[in-house]
Amino acid sequence: MRNVILVMIIGFMGSISAAQKWTEWREVGMFYTYTKADSLYVHLEGERCPNEKAYYTIDSERNPNAKQTISMILAASAMKRKVRILTDPEQSTVMCYVLGLQVSS
Repeated sequence: MRNVILVMIIGFMGSISAAQKWTEWREVGMFYTYTKADSLYVHLEGERCPNEKAYYTIDSERNPNAKQTISMILAASAMKRKVRILTDPEQSTVMCYVLGLQVSS
């Protein structure tokens, strides 16, 4: 019985991460923020969030590394570096929340 539960948990965990995907390498386009602390909305050149909103959302509610991720986006934009964003489009039908970020060298 214990093995069956373990297999079910592993299968469930695999299905959760299966929805996560990386964007292609893109330049940072427009980005902006409003009154919400530790948040940034980011457009990528030539790529859009597949959900209702065209941009990618960084916020501290979904990403505990929001401050670091925002700093990385700003640095990548200033240095004209391409980025890849990890998101899970199944997390929301409206927003694409940033779960991870890679910056090209």
